[in-house]
Parts: sequence; C-alpha cells; structure tokens
Amino acid sequence: MGAFPSLSFFSFAEITDPTKHRAFNEYHQLDHRPANLALPCVYWGERFVRTPACAAASQAADPRYSGTHYVNFYLFRDASKEARWEWTKLGSLGAYWGRKPDHDWSRREVGFFETLSAWSHPRVRVEPEVLPMRPNRGIHVTVEELSGDPGRLHELGEWVETVRVPDVLGCDGVAGVWTAVREDGFPASRVAEAPAGNRPTMITTVFLDGDPLQFAAALTDLRDDRPVGTELLFASPLATITPWEWDWFDGPRG
Repeated sequence: MGAFPSLSFFSFAEITDPTKHRAFNEYHQLDHRPANLALPCVYWGERFVRTPACAAASQAADPRYSGTHYVNFYLFRDASKEARWEWTKLGSLGAYWGRKPDHDWSRREVGFFETLSAWSHPRVRVEPEVLPMRPNRGIHVTVEELSGDPGRLHELGEWVETVRVPDVLGCDGVAGVWTAVREDGFPASRVAEAPAGNRPTMITTVFLDGDPLQFAAALTDLRDDRPVGTELLFASPLATITPWEWDWFDGPRG
C-alpha cells in the first residue's frame, strides 16, 4: 500500500442552463476526469450526481450548495505545491484547447481538504484507503461549517469518532466513512477568528453499497446529540454516474 492520501479536492457544481447537462457530462466524464486521473499526483477521483430524487431527500440551507447538481471528489497522492500547480494548470488548459465549454453556464464551490479520518466496514474487507476504488452505488455528503470556541473541536471530534461514525456504519448498505476539513481550518484558532459564512468547513462522505435514498432516510433516524460547534450547510445523497446515462434532468420520459 502507498501512503494514505491526506489531500482531497471537492467541487460542488450547479448547471445554470438546464439545457447543458449532457454537454457538461460529456466534457467531465469523457475528457476532464480521464485527464485528471492521468496526473501523477492524483490517487483517485469520481463524479456523483444529485438527481431530483436525491435533491428531494437532502438539506441544503446554504446558497453556495443549494443548487448543486454534481459533486466531484478527488484524492491526491502528492500534496506538494508543484502537484497542485499541475492540477490547476490542467483545468485551464482545457479552455485553451477549446475543450472546456462550461465556463458561462456552471457555478462551483470548490476547495482542497485535509483528511481527518477514514473507516471501512468490516464487511467489505478492504482498508479505508482502498474504499474509494471499490464500486459503489453512491455516496452521502455532509458539509458543516465549524463555529464557536476552537476548544470545542475536541468534543466534536470525539463525538464524530465515538458516536456518529459507529452509528452510520451500523446502517444497511454502508461501506465506509471519510471525514475531512478544509485547509483553511488550520490553525484551529481560525474557527473562532473567521466571520460567519467564511469559517472552515468539514465534510463527511459515506460510501454506499446500498441505495443512497434509503440511507438518507435511515440517517434521519440516527441520534444527533453533537456538541455545539457546527452549522449544517449541505447534506445530500448522490448517485454514482454511469457514462452516457445522463438523462436525470431531461424532464418526463415519454
């Protein structure tokens, strides 16, 4: 096994022109994602869709995330400045090559995140770092803004590790869980210093062998006695994308 991937990248994308979903998926699935995966710094990456059914089963109080249609999730084996530059440069080269059509009709919330912890369910019999490579039916993503006294981070972290994750792993169809905090969450003092709406965020990703909608329903039944210190920005099931099956937003089928 190689080094555990400590750096991740999340992109929450909204398509502002409803006629452009197919063009967006053709570019990202067949061009941009393969090029990203070929970069030496990239460990793994996948795209997921927030279908209308997923959106109906989600919570999205923050306008930065409420319109999300797609989530891109990448892990990096190299977190160096040079690796990040190669990643950023590739995203720009697509435009110069005439292969990045979505600039005028998409909106994104993006960021680099530091891995906090990862767990795989004993049933799947693979290590947490292998978990993303396993086939899945989707994921569930929760984005929370950290707030309040940074001294409460210990209490929050303890609750996640000893209460929330064990409860989630007990739900049917869960393969494992990853948690990460945005890079601007360091030092921890920034949690208190930053103004509301611009504080560091924590992401919890649940990898699913089961139906994402069924997991979202089960999640509402779990106890949520977390310590004060987070504000929910986004929580949604997302489905794994099958290439060329991109008709979720095409309207009623005849």
